Amino acid sequence: MWLDQKAETVLFLGLDIGSTTTRLLIMEAEISPPVQGRQTDLRHFKIIYQSPVVFTPFQDEMIDETEISCLVKQWLKDSSLHREITSASVIVTGLASRKENAQKIKSILETIVQPVMVASLEDPNLESWMAYLGSCSEIKYKYPEQLFLNVDIGGGTSNFALGLGDKVCHLGCYFIGTRHWVFAPDSFRLISMSDIGKKILQVLGVPKSLGDYLGEKEVSLLTQALVSSLESIVLGKGDDLLLSRIAELTQIPYLVGKTASRLLFSGGVGELIYAEDRWKSRTPFGDLGLELARALRNSPVFFDDIKSYRPSNGGRATVFGLTTRQIHFAGNTVFLPRPELLPLIAVPILGDLSYQNLAQDWERILPLLSSTQSSLAIRIHPPTKGLSLRQMAQDLKVRFLEIDREQKRPVLLLFERDVAKVFGNYLTHWGKEKLNIVAVDQLQTAKASFVSLGEPINDSIPVSLYGLR
Repeated sequence: MWLDQKAETVLFLGLDIGSTTTRLLIMEAEISPPVQGRQTDLRHFKIIYQSPVVFTPFQDEMIDETEISCLVKQWLKDSSLHREITSASVIVTGLASRKENAQKIKSILETIVQPVMVASLEDPNLESWMAYLGSCSEIKYKYPEQLFLNVDIGGGTSNFALGLGDKVCHLGCYFIGTRHWVFAPDSFRLISMSDIGKKILQVLGVPKSLGDYLGEKEVSLLTQALVSSLESIVLGKGDDLLLSRIAELTQIPYLVGKTASRLLFSGGVGELIYAEDRWKSRTPFGDLGLELARALRNSPVFFDDIKSYRPSNGGRATVFGLTTRQIHFAGNTVFLPRPELLPLIAVPILGDLSYQNLAQDWERILPLLSSTQSSLAIRIHPPTKGLSLRQMAQDLKVRFLEIDREQKRPVLLLFERDVAKVFGNYLTHWGKEKLNIVAVDQLQTAKASFVSLGEPINDSIPVSLYGLR
C-alpha cells in the first residue's frame, strides 16, 4: 500500500508584500510516493517558520529593494533551516504592486532562493484566490456543503472570492482599502494620500490636504462610505455612491450579488475584525484599519456571519494560500525527452488547439508561435477516440515542422486528460522527429495565463498555474 511507503518532505517559501505589511512563511509538506495510476500530491502541511509582520518598506515612493532583500535573508537565518527550499513564491499586492519597481521583486528573491515558481506582481485574481484558499483551509471541512464568500481587505484593495471547498467560482477586486490615507501615529493627521484616496474625499465633500486633521465625524463618514461600498458589492446593488462616481475603484467587478454564501474576512482588516478590540490606539497602523474593522462588525449585513464563522490564518491568509498552493503535480504520463530543459518558469499560455477547430485555432496562435524564441504553452483539447488522437498529433506534427522550432525554446503542450505521453510520441513519431516539445497532463489550466514547470521531485513534475483570468 502506498500509505506504508516512506514519503519525502519538501519545503515551500511564500513572500507576501502588501500595501501595509510584508510577511514570509515557510511550510513543509509530504509528497505521496509515486504509484501507477495515482497522481502525486502533497499532504500534511505544517508551518516551519513564520516571520514577524513588518511594515512594507518604501523609499521615495518605491519599494525599498535593499530592505526587502535584508528582511528575507534575516528571516531565512532566523528559521535555522538546514535544507534547501524546494520552491518559492512571491506576491506583491494592492498599492505596492503599482510601484514602478514592483517587477524587480522576483529577481531579488531569485538571488536568495531558487526556484521562484510563482512571481505574481500585479495579479488581483490570484490574490483573491490565494486569500480564499488560506481563509477556508480549515472551515471547509467543518462545513463541506457551504458556499463561502471570502473578502480579503488590506491597505490597497478588497478582494472577493466565492467558492465551495477548494473550488473557486467567482472573483473580484476593488481599490477599497485602508492605506489610501496614512496618518501620523495615534492621530488622524494626514501625512500621505493616494490618488484614489483624494477622489474619495472629494466625492464625500471632505476637502483635505496633507497636514490636515480629519475630525471624528469625517472619519465616521469615510469609514461608513467604505462599508456601504462593500455591502453593495456583496448584495449586488448598483447604486453605491463611491462605486458609481469613481470608476477606478473597480479593478475586476464581482457581479454575483447576494447568494446563499456565508461571509469570511481576511487580510489585515479581517484580522482586526476578529480581534475583539485588542487594539487601543486610534491608528495603530497609521491608517483606517481599526476604524473600518469596527464599522464592519457593526454592519447589519455582516454582523451575523462575523459572529458565527471564523476563517483560518487571518492576515496571513494570502501568504498561507500562496505557500500551500504554489505547486501541484502533473500526471505521471508526461512527455519529456530532454529533462535538462527544466525548470521552465513563467511560460505564457498562448491559447487553445482543439481537434474540431485545429486549422482555425492554429492560424490564430501561429504569429506568436513562429515569431518568438521564448518558451510558449498551448492548451490541447484532443478527441476521445484513439485513432482521432493519432490523427490530431500527426496533423500538428506537420504544422510544427513548417515553423522549424527545433533550435528555439520548447513548446509546452497542456492536457487535462492523461494522454500527454502517447500524444507526444505520436507527434514526434516516437522521437524520430526532432521537435522541441514537452507535454504534461492532468492539469486544470482553463483560467491560467502562465505556467511554470519545476525540476522533477520523486519523478513527478511540479507545476504552477497563475495569471488567473
